[in-house]
Amino acid sequence: MKREVYIFGIKPGSIGEEPGYALPHWEPEPPEGSGVEDYLAWEERNPVWGLQSDLGYELDQNFVEHHLLNTPETWSYIESMLLDEDERIEIENNLDDCAEIVLIFSQALTRQLDAMCDTEGAYFVGKFDCKSSFKLLNKRGSGN
Repeated sequence: MKREVYIFGIKPGSIGEEPGYALPHWEPEPPEGSGVEDYLAWEERNPVWGLQSDLGYELDQNFVEHHLLNTPETWSYIESMLLDEDERIEIENNLDDCAEIVLIFSQALTRQLDAMCDTEGAYFVGKFDCKSSFKLLNKRGSGN
């Protein structure tokens, strides 16, 4: 099975830097003494995941990673998973002003995509072939 990774750079100063954009998170629970309706509404709108909402695709969060770009480990990881290691230069050039990156692996997609694009909070860098034997650096993507 062909493996691909969709790479996004978080736009500086945008909603992309807010919690719950790159990866899902839960809003704080309603205050003590709130009614059942408040809790049901809270459960209905959680988890919050801005990138998934902006893309309009359902994603399996187990195959989505968020990383800081200013670490050698992140760049080494990206280079090691790409089939064409020269693509790292293309990726790096398209992320000049970004400090964070989101990797969406093809396994995260619940259906075939027509195309990905920029969102309000993230630049779409591109789709790249990756090794099928890569090992996720941080399965939950907690910001390496």
